[in-house]
Amino acid sequence: MVRCYVSDNGTIFEAGALVEALDVCRTCVRMEREDFSRGLVHGAQAMRQSHVDSVTANGRWFILCGLVAFGAGRLFGGSGVVLTAVVAVLTGAVFASLRAWRSEEGLWLLSALYLVLGGFLASVMSYGLISDLREPGLTFVDLVLFGLACCLLWFSVYIAVLVTRWNWTVTNGKSSPCH
Repeated sequence: MVRCYVSDNGTIFEAGALVEALDVCRTCVRMEREDFSRGLVHGAQAMRQSHVDSVTANGRWFILCGLVAFGAGRLFGGSGVVLTAVVAVLTGAVFASLRAWRSEEGLWLLSALYLVLGGFLASVMSYGLISDLREPGLTFVDLVLFGLACCLLWFSVYIAVLVTRWNWTVTNGKSSPCH
């Protein structure tokens, strides 16, 4: 005796054929999920690489904006503007020096130095920002500018992490995560 099943659209399946069809569907779904997740990882990595390329190519604009902000801060007064301007110039210098991160071997050493120093400075500035939130004498503008300086430092640390990892891989002759 052969059991038959009728689907919603009226198709008649034999029990064995139905089990085989379900196994094929499960295998296809599993493969599509694996391909999708692999594609997400590769796509995110490619997006990070293009992000690093655009940031390091435009480091001069961070420097220029920092110098303009420094001049405005000195002209109109305000320590928050000056601190943010100095951090913007520093961040622009870091980005400009890491411009050849895909091709220049050994650049990971410089990037690792930025990573350590920038991470320390960003941690100290973040601690200072959190402790300054309790100070009644600070203005809202100073807190926003100080927070902007912290965000710029943490962003430069993030870029330094990516460049250190990718350039170290390229320098040591392993398969590059960049391509």
